[in-house]
Amino acid sequence: MVGSLVVILPTAHEGGSLILRHSGKEWTFDSAEAVRTLLSPQAAFIAFFSDIEHEVKPVTSGCRVTLTYNLYVKKDSEAKSTVVSEDVENELALKKVFTHLLEDSAFDDGALIGFGLNHKYPINMDATVLSDIKEYLKGSDATIKRVCDLLSLDVTIKAVYLDSRDDSMEVALLDNFPQLQGPEIEDLIEHLTGDYKGQLAVDYREPGHGFSVSDISMPIVWLRPLASINGFKSAYMAHGNEATLDYAYGEVCLIARVHPRSR
Repeated sequence: MVGSLVVILPTAHEGGSLILRHSGKEWTFDSAEAVRTLLSPQAAFIAFFSDIEHEVKPVTSGCRVTLTYNLYVKKDSEAKSTVVSEDVENELALKKVFTHLLEDSAFDDGALIGFGLNHKYPINMDATVLSDIKEYLKGSDATIKRVCDLLSLDVTIKAVYLDSRDDSMEVALLDNFPQLQGPEIEDLIEHLTGDYKGQLAVDYREPGHGFSVSDISMPIVWLRPLASINGFKSAYMAHGNEATLDYAYGEVCLIARVHPRSR
């Protein structure tokens, strides 16, 4: 389910406003005002994403009658992508910013650009195929993906793993959720990038790292930081003087790859 559609029938009422909250912002939809008219009755409607917090205020008089529909995205194998994007104006503005950023010589040898997702998506570590999330990105997440496509950047959805026992800015990027049950793990990031073929990425702010590209790691620039909106954790046995239970923490995010420039 990607969202909800609420149709407010033209019955006279007071109160019953719909309050929407997301990312620290709040909007009010006054349904009583929306259906009120001097000429003839009219219905009103509002649609919002499924992860938007919403609240209906008390109706103080009359009757508020609504029809509520769940909205789903149907995956179409013939379609390139099914995304619900923001307005074109935001898209053009973002494209201009990205174009200017990519002109920086720091990207000459290639790099990764990371974006924490702004919306919540249904994730089941045992069943979710991460690449499928690209089919139903929402809002600003969809806008970022569309702009990256316009700039010919490779875009993927990755599981970003962090080592809870390590203060470094290294992360492992994977295309799926590996099963970590089994032998003791001494170095989580090394294990994920070795045994599970994950991509080692180092934040360019790491002292001494800069934008250097190596055979085993890629610099990553986080233009929108991780925010635990689509966070996950997975238990594993950590190697030490004796085996202890530890957790691998991570977040599902969007990654764009900037390829090296031709010289």
